[in-house]
Order: sequence, then C-alpha cells, then structure tokens
Amino acid sequence: MASDLTCNSLPVHDIATNQDIIGIYLANLIRLHWKRASRINYGLMLTYPLRSMHDDNGKWSKINGSSISLLRPQDLRLAIMASERLLILQPNNWALRRDHGMMWYYSRDYGKAVPELSICMAFAPEGHKGRLTVP
Repeated sequence: MASDLTCNSLPVHDIATNQDIIGIYLANLIRLHWKRASRINYGLMLTYPLRSMHDDNGKWSKINGSSISLLRPQDLRLAIMASERLLILQPNNWALRRDHGMMWYYSRDYGKAVPELSICMAFAPEGHKGRLTVP
C-alpha cells in the first residue's frame, strides 16, 4: 500500500540500515491501521477511485454533511501519523504521498488532502499522471 518495502525486498547479501528497518516498520503500521480503520467498508483501498455516496432512496448525499462514519477515526489518525513519519524518510515517494493525501481526504480534512495530492501529481511519473486525474 504505502510503501513497497518488505523484508523480502531487501537484497539478500546487503545489510539493512536502520532507515530501511524503520521504513519497513512504518509501512507495516500504515497497512495495519488502514486495515483496521476501513473495517467498516471491507476491502476499501486508498487507490480505489472516489465514488459518491447515496442512500436507499437513490438520493445523493454529501459526505461532509453525513453523520455516518466511513472509517474508524482513531485508526485512521494512527495511519496518518505513521505515514507522516515515513514521508520524512521517503519525501519523493509519490505513491506514499498519494496514500497520505487520500487518508487526509477520508478523514475529511480537505485542506490537508489537496496539497498532498498536488505534490503527488508533481512527483508522479508521466505514465501514472493520467490515472491520477479525473476524466
């Protein structure tokens, strides 16, 4: 999700640095807390396209005005905190920036989500920029 670092991604003969180990730990924390935060919406992923919410009557409702919690707020805050720390180690990781911005979006803090997603667009490789914009 947030980072592609796992214990298997490090070369066999290289010794992991403290930064590598902390990065793996933080990426696992992000995964754990996102999974717990999105337990209400089973299978929700940060890379899914955004979709509008509607009620049983077919009327569209605003996410902002909704009292329905899409995610568990405490676990979402913990995922955001772990993501902020991993961004210190990997400031140019555009996928991590995207995930961080989407977590801010899902926490309904759009003022923090927009700058993160804008930075993500600046760092994204050319082939991925088309997938990040809304058609």
